[in-house]
Amino acid sequence: MASYLSLNSIGALSLVFSMNLWAVSSTQETIDSQLERIVSITYTRLADSSSATKSLRKVYEEASSAYESQNYPGALRILAENGALDASRLDDPDLQMIIRLALQLFLYPQIEKLLLTAQGDIQIESKLTFELARFYAANQRWPAVSKLLANEDIFERLSKKDMAEAYILKGTALQKQKKHREAIRIYEKVESGTEHFRIAQLNLASALLRQEWWTDAHIAIKAALKENNAKRDELDFRLFTMMGFSQIQFGFYRDARENFRNVAISSQYAHRALLGLGIAALHQQDFIGALNAFDKLRVQPQKDISIAEAHLLSAFALRQLEQFDAATIRYQEAIDYYQILSTEIQASIGSTTAVPIQFLRPENNRDTLIHNNSRKVQLLSGLSDLGLADSSSIASLKIKILNESAQHAARLLREEKNAIDSYLSQSRFGLASLYDRK
Repeated sequence: MASYLSLNSIGALSLVFSMNLWAVSSTQETIDSQLERIVSITYTRLADSSSATKSLRKVYEEASSAYESQNYPGALRILAENGALDASRLDDPDLQMIIRLALQLFLYPQIEKLLLTAQGDIQIESKLTFELARFYAANQRWPAVSKLLANEDIFERLSKKDMAEAYILKGTALQKQKKHREAIRIYEKVESGTEHFRIAQLNLASALLRQEWWTDAHIAIKAALKENNAKRDELDFRLFTMMGFSQIQFGFYRDARENFRNVAISSQYAHRALLGLGIAALHQQDFIGALNAFDKLRVQPQKDISIAEAHLLSAFALRQLEQFDAATIRYQEAIDYYQILSTEIQASIGSTTAVPIQFLRPENNRDTLIHNNSRKVQLLSGLSDLGLADSSSIASLKIKILNESAQHAARLLREEKNAIDSYLSQSRFGLASLYDRK
């Protein structure tokens, strides 16, 4: 097999699901602190005329409806004017869902005050701590999640559903801090039959694979797949794809192909599974099967990292079939494709203030920081309209948030451009080697 692109080097084409390890920057922490202060000031001023006459369930229904329609200041007003976060309501059984909604509006200072008031009541304290941990996790403050959930007593006083989620939060926080072995022990505490069991097994498999304990990882994935007795869903397809790529990594190519075939064509993981199917076929020297998989990807109209990789691998498969003229044409097509794509990404890097951006990697399109910052800007715009907080502070903070998102998006784009430029170099080298052969 040609040395210019060995099957070992194919493993560098982002075969295994990776966890985004971006740490929250000091700028982002400052942004959140300033946002919490502005929201808190607005809430306090709105609450001056509060009348706690409605039940918390009714308040939640109204505020949640406003929030879902992206009327964030409306949701804030409903919570404030109905005294939803008054200490007198700590014993209300509907308080927890109010807390969850309030944190989505960044009312952290009010929740922290409630937590101080609740000290001594272990049941309420545990629920508030859990909700704060969810808030920190959603904002990628992983050390804070670990600190909040350090006390095992908290888990024992949560509902079975919340307990399972709390273990996942703690395990994820440990993984994000590269403490994979500790995370493994936490994920194993999530029991089968709970709503979050499959997610726990997915994360467990990820942690096990990072330790190269592939047998245990496959057992975890199979346990998660067995858990779902209903129709296959996106989580199942993600598990099949993860299993397939890990099997490629450890040499189980036939099993990998079977798992990739379980991914529905309509799934968001279909492109990744099709790429994996082709790579597994390459390893088995089924070059026709590999070529068919890569060519199905090449003709897709979307811009996606799996489709991009398929352009190079299609030419490689043709070369292995000794169809040298066709391979020459395909390498040139790949070169043209990558040059255009690299130029487009470079242009996007220069205009990242216009986020959201369409990234090549699906996980980048779901990036937590970018989506959270977009919601923060919307919230600030609504608060500005209320006129209860300093307008210049709001305007200044919005600029900071947009700049932070732009810089983060540029980092992600540069990573994608580096990958495309690598494929471009390999395509040029492949084409040159064919000319040398002639």
